[in-house]
Amino acid sequence: MSPLSPTFTLSPGQRAIWFAQQTNPTSTEYQCAELLTFDTMVDVEVLSQVIADCLETLPVFQAHYAGPAEATAWPHRIAVEHCGTVAGDVQQWAAQRITEVADPALRGDTLTKHWLATLPDGTVVWLARFHHITGDGFAINALLSWLGEASTARVAGKPLPKNHLTCDYSTISDSEPTQEVADYWAHAGVSAPESIMSAQPADDEMVLASTVISTAERAKLRAIHPVEMETLATVAAFYVSAFSSSDAATVTLGMPLMNRPLGQSQVALTPMVSVLPLVVQASSEQPVTIPEVAQAFRGLRAHAAIRTDQLRQVLGVTDPHRHVVGPHVNIRPFTPEFQFGSAVARLTTISVGPINDCELVFQSLPDGGLEVIVMARGSNLGLDVHRHANRLAHLIRKIAEQGNFDSVSVATTAELAEIAAANDTAHELPARSLPEFIEFNRTRTPMDVLALGIWYDSKISSGQGPRGTFAWRTWAQVWAAVDDRVAVLRDLGLGPGHVVAVHLERSEGVVLPVAGPRGVCSPRSVPAPPSLGIAWCPIDPDLPPDRKAHMVATSNAAAVVTLTPLADTVVDDATTGITTIDAANWQVTRRARIPAAGDPECAYILFTSGSTGIPKAVGVSQVGIANRLEWMCDYYVLGPFDRVLHKTPSSFDVSVWEYLLPFTHGISTAIASPQAHRNPEEILAHLRVGKISVCHFVPSALKAFLTYASYADNQPDLPKLRMVITSGEALDSGVAQRCRTLLGVAVHNLYGPTEAAIDVTAHTVTDADRIIPIGAPVWNTRIYVVDRYSQPVPPGVPGTLLIAGCQVALGYVGQPELTAQRFRPDPDYPGEQIYDSGDRALWHGGELYYLGRSDGQVKLRGQRLELGEVESAVATVHGVAQAAVAVKEVGGDKALVAYCVPTPGADPQAISEEVLTATKAVLPAFMVPSFVLVVPELPMTRNGKLDASALPSPTPQAVSTVADATPAERQVLQAFSEVLGTPVADVDANFFALGGSSLSAVTVAVALDGVHIADVFAHPTARSLAKLIDAPSAGDAGFAEVITLHEHHGGTPVLCFYPAGGLSWSYTTLVRMLADREYPGGVFGFQAPGILDELERATSITDSAARICEHVIGSMGFSRVALVGWSVGGVLAHEVATQLTQRGTEVEHAIVLDAYPATVWQQLPAPDDRQLWQGVLAMAGITADHELTPAEVVAAMRSRGGVFAELPPTALDGIRTMVKHNAYLMRDHHTSHYPGELIHVTAAAELPERDPRLVASAWEPHVGTLTSYHANVRHPGMVSPEVLSQVAAIISGAPTTW
Repeated sequence: MSPLSPTFTLSPGQRAIWFAQQTNPTSTEYQCAELLTFDTMVDVEVLSQVIADCLETLPVFQAHYAGPAEATAWPHRIAVEHCGTVAGDVQQWAAQRITEVADPALRGDTLTKHWLATLPDGTVVWLARFHHITGDGFAINALLSWLGEASTARVAGKPLPKNHLTCDYSTISDSEPTQEVADYWAHAGVSAPESIMSAQPADDEMVLASTVISTAERAKLRAIHPVEMETLATVAAFYVSAFSSSDAATVTLGMPLMNRPLGQSQVALTPMVSVLPLVVQASSEQPVTIPEVAQAFRGLRAHAAIRTDQLRQVLGVTDPHRHVVGPHVNIRPFTPEFQFGSAVARLTTISVGPINDCELVFQSLPDGGLEVIVMARGSNLGLDVHRHANRLAHLIRKIAEQGNFDSVSVATTAELAEIAAANDTAHELPARSLPEFIEFNRTRTPMDVLALGIWYDSKISSGQGPRGTFAWRTWAQVWAAVDDRVAVLRDLGLGPGHVVAVHLERSEGVVLPVAGPRGVCSPRSVPAPPSLGIAWCPIDPDLPPDRKAHMVATSNAAAVVTLTPLADTVVDDATTGITTIDAANWQVTRRARIPAAGDPECAYILFTSGSTGIPKAVGVSQVGIANRLEWMCDYYVLGPFDRVLHKTPSSFDVSVWEYLLPFTHGISTAIASPQAHRNPEEILAHLRVGKISVCHFVPSALKAFLTYASYADNQPDLPKLRMVITSGEALDSGVAQRCRTLLGVAVHNLYGPTEAAIDVTAHTVTDADRIIPIGAPVWNTRIYVVDRYSQPVPPGVPGTLLIAGCQVALGYVGQPELTAQRFRPDPDYPGEQIYDSGDRALWHGGELYYLGRSDGQVKLRGQRLELGEVESAVATVHGVAQAAVAVKEVGGDKALVAYCVPTPGADPQAISEEVLTATKAVLPAFMVPSFVLVVPELPMTRNGKLDASALPSPTPQAVSTVADATPAERQVLQAFSEVLGTPVADVDANFFALGGSSLSAVTVAVALDGVHIADVFAHPTARSLAKLIDAPSAGDAGFAEVITLHEHHGGTPVLCFYPAGGLSWSYTTLVRMLADREYPGGVFGFQAPGILDELERATSITDSAARICEHVIGSMGFSRVALVGWSVGGVLAHEVATQLTQRGTEVEHAIVLDAYPATVWQQLPAPDDRQLWQGVLAMAGITADHELTPAEVVAAMRSRGGVFAELPPTALDGIRTMVKHNAYLMRDHHTSHYPGELIHVTAAAELPERDPRLVASAWEPHVGTLTSYHANVRHPGMVSPEVLSQVAAIISGAPTTW
């Protein structure tokens, strides 16, 4: 290419950059920038002149890249701006300056701009910005080197030196990768890891931070492995793997490759660097090793003959917004310095173009040290890059010091100290076992004080008390009953390490046996301190017999306490051969051999739910539960003035503190009726009558209670209630704040698994809480949030939550292998264990935030999502009292389903649409529920938690089948079946949704007597079309101003607007594409009035849009719509969107297909008749090689076959003249301003031959936001399956592949 060539062909790399830029035309992410700092004074005037003079000789900067094929000449003066003194952070100044791009078109200053400034100390700096389409880092360095030579020559009065840069791309290979290379990458396990940044970027601004590794530290690092590049890549892989979830099998980094032959005399000014995946295997067994990374490097280099765009094709990743690699790793073993006369300019990279997550740069320094630089895009990520730079430097120093990657945390020393401070929970206990606490409490509780209240209800009380009251026992009565039970157990020979199974509903009968085994008895009968040391194991009577038998056997129970007179609750099968005690009178009804005692440290055994397998028996220690109870009383200042409601089922560990606090700390407890926890009305009555001050709720139960309390006839009047404690589920902030406001109480959120003595962290909710943390560790407890290598992660970084300290359980009783999987010795605290909770959490501000189970995420259509986030969004909808979200199988596919319990008086019919509207407003499309079911209540487990498995699945609506069809309907069904090649039995199925097209509609019309082609579009179901067989139509229904292409069944309707010919039949393919995605919204075709009668034609696009809006709002009654318009229809869609918005109707999507505003058409010559007729023929797929008369146009359309061949002559001529009419209306139209987002799709295959004014950016003055896509088709291809499938993806909220 000659430097003076008016056009030149783009290189493969430039084409890729051009297409990438079009996905977001206004983005500055493809701007690269270098900051050069001079070590001595330079003549800025001379430097300015040199920069401009040199760059103006290079065609790559004097061009307009209007399309992907060729660049045209665009001569202009290179801008060099003098900025004076930069007082602040010069790198931040530079990062902000490079985002100042006035013209998004790839020409002029957008391609390159330069700023010269001075620092307060007089140092001169030069900021050089280059668009990535003009070159890559290697080319820019060569260019800067030449500019240095030119500046040196100019200062010396010599001519400019010859440059070694070329814009001739003819020698650059554009070949496809070999099959071997393609196969290698297809099976390499390429998968972008999770982001290591704390948030999505807010904008395109570059942020960067750096830190320095000294020469001595670098020397130690180099001693580990002879190839430093492989060592540094291993550091990066190890670092990123520590941030990824433990189930990720690989870590994929992006490694830049020059792709330039060594020794070339000229450097091509074009992007040639490709970023290829470095795929490293990752496991939790051992850290990433240098040999593994070296092997991955060898595989990468051996298969490097592939461009990034070709790699994406091989991997099937066509969505430009989807990454295939994680952070880029840029290892620079050279020191970038350039000579400018007597001055040396040191280069600092400000921007490297597009960034995946972040860029990790390892830059050699002149003194032999190593600079670690972290870059990212997003002004909100400045703190992130500083933290990552410091952590990487810390990691390198640790690895260099110890010579390997073993037991290394990515957290810095300061971050580890912050975590250690939060874990500094050591606290001396007054006693270390329940018997000690109980004995001490017994000596200080007055005997005449009320201790236990038992709720009596006339339906179950057998006359022992009136309905709705508590009958209270004094401490004297309670201790006497306890002594009787202790005597029975002692006489049986039970002692430390034995277990008693308590097979009772919640009642006084449960509480007393639990207290009894702890050795509580009268001081007169047994010397103090008493201690039988017996553990208890609660068993829910409602469980299946097999499950109860397993629990009794696994716990090795020596005796079982049960109500034997009630046959339906006896566990005879489970207790054969086991001593049995009748709970009604505490008489031994069966004596059996007492088994050998187990662990004497075991206080109680609880079984986890076991919903996915055999239930696990958790043995909790004496000191663990003692610590938990003593901490609680101290932290919440619980005392004799308090009264606790014991309403939690005994199989749920929260019940333990509810029924032990009376005996260990003298706190009065009211025992709720057995099923009260399921009934908000009963709970409210219990709280009022019992004058309760402390009550626990599972969050989902709290939501139900608050809903009832809000709408009860009598507003909640609970003056004694001072605190609500929640645990067992994530606490939504809305529920917490509502509880504080409605009940006027403090809300405390606790967290802990059964395997750690109830709760291990706690947080008191404040006004500022928008996300409720699970809090800080309780006494003598430590929480570690760790990576896949079991090393602590920094605060703010998600990891697996481990629990350590005295509350960690003894293990799983009778299951040593399972115990070894989840429990391990704590190396820093001899005698204590660490428990792997399987939960995900992060530290922030000294507290923990719960993120869900490690396996709690669900994957739906390739996307991972947290159900809790969707549920929170649904719960905020007006009219929704309670909400739950689950993934259910519907029609053989998984779907996201929202379940809503309505508030009293709410309209259930309106909830579905309101939920969809609300969730679409705050959630990504893939997290919006596919179904919304309104249910009277949410199912709960025995422990009061949501029973997701019991939620109903959506039931597909019943369809009328061929068995019920009329003869005419059977005739249509047969025609549908023959045309589609598959049996069709549903008379209400839409022909186009089943796969029919405009061409196959012709075949249907031909096969059915009395049916015209237009009828198939107007009546696309067998039921509606059959009516025309029985009563033939005039065939004009398909020309109506509105035709229903698909019935509306909810969600957002799709309105499609006619192209130049006036008919919207071409959108039938969209019906099938949406049906494939199970989209419920209807599809309606709006057609030009007057196709058959010219007197009915619209007088302007504005009036036509007004007419459509009246129909949409009035006749159709839609409050939210999606709009699609092709050609003229795109201009109409824009005007309709403007008018609907002004009238308060929500426009969810406005999609225009290769349409351009009237302001552009008004600048272009008006088309003559020949061009208009060519447009008509193009719709029919006909290319004319000579000028045709109107009659010949109609004849050619008819001879083509298909849809047009079946239309009457009047219709064909109407379409022909409608093209001309609409061309006139479009040029006469005044383009208004639509404040929303306009999505534009360009027919990219026609760009090289089009007027440059026909570009998507022409819409920018007329819309609030413009999103642009390119489809490699011509204008008629806008309604092809290739394009409409992507339109369907946008409408349905699925990812696109553009």
